[in-house]
Amino acid sequence: MIFEKRYEIRYSELDSRLNGGGSFIGRHASLPAIITFWQDTGMAQTAMLESDPLTKAANTAYVWFLLSWRVEVYRYPAYGETVVSRTWATGFDGVYGYRDYTLLSEDGELLAAASTVWASLDSGTGKLKRCSKEVADSYGICEDRAFEGAAGSASAESNASAEVWKMRIGKNRSRIAEVEVRRSDIDSNVHVNNVNYIRMALDAYAGAGDIHSLTVNYKKAAVFGDVICIETDEDGAYVLCGREGDVFAAVKVG
Repeated sequence: MIFEKRYEIRYSELDSRLNGGGSFIGRHASLPAIITFWQDTGMAQTAMLESDPLTKAANTAYVWFLLSWRVEVYRYPAYGETVVSRTWATGFDGVYGYRDYTLLSEDGELLAAASTVWASLDSGTGKLKRCSKEVADSYGICEDRAFEGAAGSASAESNASAEVWKMRIGKNRSRIAEVEVRRSDIDSNVHVNNVNYIRMALDAYAGAGDIHSLTVNYKKAAVFGDVICIETDEDGAYVLCGREGDVFAAVKVG
């Protein structure tokens, strides 16, 4: 089942980064804004399913922990432009769920695409719990893919390994910043929202020009009052970790 929502790019969603010449990149949506559209679209689909008494009980028995993003941006939408955000489930395998996203212009131009991997948790205990057939059936499975060869599909054989989405995190790292988690970083799940790890990494990103690809792995949830250290490893990834080295997330920009 493909679910979609429409958004108009607002001033508050424009990119605030500078290019190499010291001027603003342009009046287009930021990368976190695009990912927020997708996040909100996925949540809207879940809310729609939970409004149906036949599916609410099955779905509210679970919460989903985001494990990874793979994002490609082909064109950033401009201020005032209307975009169509789409999402759909591509497969379920044990405790893993797979979901893809696209962002389109009003005339159907593909602006950006993403693929994600999730883990299903028991909403009562917070422990990993195999996703039920009832939950999988409520979302439906669409065989269309945002990318060829992405993790997860309608095929059980394709779902057999969840290793393909995992990013290598180097051990030789240099610390470049420390950020204390603020209340505004926290979402309704009482931990740092997944988009805010990306914001922190992009604040540390020194590159110029538009970002066209992004890979994110999430390892552990940070909460209010935690100190997140931002480090770079030998592969150029930004590793967000605690002072003792426990990794919250890793972000690679391209």
